[in-house]
Amino acid sequence: MIKTNITREYPAHIATCAYSDKSLYLADYTQKTKTLPLAKRRGVKIFQDIPPTDIDCFTLQNDVGLQNGFIIFDHTSFTKPDGNIASQCECVVFPETSTTDSWIFFAELKYSDNTYKNNNKKLAEAIRQLYKTRTYYFQKGIFSKTNTCYLLASLPVQAEPFAQTIVSQTDLKKLKRKHNVILRLQNHAEIENDKKINV
Repeated sequence: MIKTNITREYPAHIATCAYSDKSLYLADYTQKTKTLPLAKRRGVKIFQDIPPTDIDCFTLQNDVGLQNGFIIFDHTSFTKPDGNIASQCECVVFPETSTTDSWIFFAELKYSDNTYKNNNKKLAEAIRQLYKTRTYYFQKGIFSKTNTCYLLASLPVQAEPFAQTIVSQTDLKKLKRKHNVILRLQNHAEIENDKKINV
């Protein structure tokens, strides 16, 4: 269902979709490589089964071997009505074979240092990007409220729990109850089956 709907609404996205039944490791090299010559700069990368050794990353554990599709977003993925670039998160992951109650997963990584002074700002920005990307897909009917939507904001270089004051347990419960959205601020999650991710 999700794959079919992306194919209908965002054919350019599905053209870049990759598939894996392995654990996924999400990394963003943008900041790390921004001073390199243009040809050597890197962006978001998703590694299968083996994590990268040159950068901290987000882990989506898949010990159950569920076949998933994943799409990396870039500055051409979404545009505003005036043609300008629209804000988006790093990627979307979904079960390749999905139904009306399968999950959909969005992630955004922020490489904030260990001083914690910018955590609220970085996490607020990540959450905005996650909400916006979720909205693009939701409004196009890629998934519905019956599909649990996981939004993961990650600070890969920091240990959990992240020092932050912007998200309360009350907010998280309200978001789940009202929109069937599970927002978490962490560096890992684990796929349980096509209906649930443990966060």
